[in-house]
Amino acid sequence: LDKTEKKAELGANAILPVSIAACKAGAAEKEVPLYRHIADLYGKASPMLPILAFTVISGGKHAGNNLAIQEAVRRAGYTDKIKIAFDVAATNFCIGTRYDLDFKSPQKSGHNFLSAENMVELYRELCNDFPIMSIEDPFGMEDWEHIKRFSSTGICQVVGDDF
Repeated sequence: LDKTEKKAELGANAILPVSIAACKAGAAEKEVPLYRHIADLYGKASPMLPILAFTVISGGKHAGNNLAIQEAVRRAGYTDKIKIAFDVAATNFCIGTRYDLDFKSPQKSGHNFLSAENMVELYRELCNDFPIMSIEDPFGMEDWEHIKRFSSTGICQVVGDDF
């Protein structure tokens, strides 16, 4: 129900409740539970439980710490049970074509810049070293070149809500 092809126009706040209502109506029409209808829409023979997500470490523009990036697995023995997703929100610390990883520390800001190429390598290293399954907004909102480049590696899911 957004403005994409073959869809009517609704605002962002209306899309989710209208989609939920349509999904519930579809399940009721088929006389199946909602989870079964969703699995059918997704093309899965058997439904899967959703993946739980929660914030462990918060950073970025709105956090009360000096971490540039928004968002103890191995030592706890949960490597095969827990995956990491984080919201970098890189637009907040993208200055031109460089990324200021110390943008929240006025006395350090400007001393820890990385190029977009360096950011690709940083994400690649993090994904190789940790069970990262998803990275949201890894580059500035205008940096389509590096979004495409990093997405094409297939290392992890790349999500963009700032683009």
